[in-house]
Amino acid sequence: MNGIPEQYRRLIACDKALDLDVDIGERHGISSGKQAQKTKKIMAGLFLKEIRVGDLMPVLQRELALPIEKAKLLALDIAGLRLLAVNDWLGGDIPDYIRSLGGKIEDYSKIIQETKKSADEDDEFYKTTKENDIEEKIEGRIIDDPSVLAAKDEASFVFDLKKEKDDSEKNLKESLLELLDPKNEDIAEDYNDILLQLLMEGGAAAKNDLEKALSANQERLTSSPFMLDGKVSSGTVANWIKYFIATKGSDAFDNISLSSFLVQSPNAKVLNEKEKTRLRKLLTLYRNLKFFPDSMPNKTGDGWEIIPTQIADDVQRETKVVKEKEVSESEKKVQDLRLVLAKYPEGSLARRAVEEEIKRLKNPKS
Repeated sequence: MNGIPEQYRRLIACDKALDLDVDIGERHGISSGKQAQKTKKIMAGLFLKEIRVGDLMPVLQRELALPIEKAKLLALDIAGLRLLAVNDWLGGDIPDYIRSLGGKIEDYSKIIQETKKSADEDDEFYKTTKENDIEEKIEGRIIDDPSVLAAKDEASFVFDLKKEKDDSEKNLKESLLELLDPKNEDIAEDYNDILLQLLMEGGAAAKNDLEKALSANQERLTSSPFMLDGKVSSGTVANWIKYFIATKGSDAFDNISLSSFLVQSPNAKVLNEKEKTRLRKLLTLYRNLKFFPDSMPNKTGDGWEIIPTQIADDVQRETKVVKEKEVSESEKKVQDLRLVLAKYPEGSLARRAVEEEIKRLKNPKS
């Protein structure tokens, strides 16, 4: 929130403002997940004047995939509950914008008074409280929440690189399955912010140490029989990474190559869908970490994550692509073999061998 005058930063970051963020999320069903993260980034863009207030509705429609009426109601709440308090900073257009959406300014007068009172109380708190107490006050809040960023700036918050690195190595080595569990995707999304900051600030050394921790994880990822180096082994995180490298190599790989591995490799193709999805998450995490930042989808930071989330649709779509490609290649081989078949007389050994191969290609499971 650098660049915003202090009196407005207090109004953006006070306790009342943070409570209003929660109220808005709960009221519109976006209190967690990617929609909540995007909403916070949109609000940060408004406070920083990177997004015009007049563009708020179409931005909400586009970024959150909301129908026009829901986007209108959300825009009205953001304008009345959060932007009106800093109207002067934003150019004085907020009252007109609220009226254009059918809202009434007087409906928010009590909220504005409570926000200003909370900002004054917080200001006194910061003047009289030691820095470590302030860090306790904001501990646990989402790192990219615009309001929390402002509070951290006031408190001279410092990202503890060593502590976060030690904790993350332990998590990747001992508690990864919790982060891969679909029930914990909200936690994974928040934790991605820490991992990204750690990788950007810690550089190659942090990346290498995190990769080593991941590759040493002995948690059991799958329960099906698992063969590694010709021996029956346990389907641990470490063994799956080792097996993938032995099968596909150590170079960077794309989603189609990963889907091919899941469909074709002996150890992976026997897994049920739940275990296959968990394995895909692991290998995507491994790629995102090992090849960071080249593994990220763009150079802007938008959509960056280390622990993959909400990938079930990708699994189904890309697996379908691989299977369709396999069918197409098999059909082409059958056509080629039929041409070869005509060269051999009926009953010859060579002809019977070609016929058996055609039969196998047409019925791979028989």
